[in-house]
Amino acid sequence: MKKSKRFFRIGERVFNCDYNDTDLMGFGKIVLINGKAQDKEIFDDDIVTLDMSENGNGETESEGRIIYKIAPRISKKIGEVVCYEHQTTIGNYQFYMPSSDENYYRVELGL
Repeated sequence: MKKSKRFFRIGERVFNCDYNDTDLMGFGKIVLINGKAQDKEIFDDDIVTLDMSENGNGETESEGRIIYKIAPRISKKIGEVVCYEHQTTIGNYQFYMPSSDENYYRVELGL
C-alpha cells in the first residue's frame, strides 16, 4: 500500500473514520501529532491525538490513515462536509462524504 502524506495543523477540524471503534467515529480537532503540538505532514502510521468533544467524547489517539482532511470550499458548494480521499487501496475516488459513508468522484459531486 502506498503511504499517503498530508499536511495538518494543530486545531484543524478533521473526520476520524474509525471503523474499529465506531463510538469514536466522527469530527474532532487535532491536538497533537506524534505527541507534539506542531503542524506537520502526517503519514498513515503517525499517531494523531484528537479532541472529540464535538461528538461527546474526550481525547483519543488515531492513526494517520483514518484521519480525513476536510475540503472546505467543496463542502460549502455541496452544502455538507466533504473530505479528500487519501487511501490508495480504495480506488481512484477523490472524495469521501462522512454523512453517507461513501466515496465519490469529482463528477458525482457536480464539480
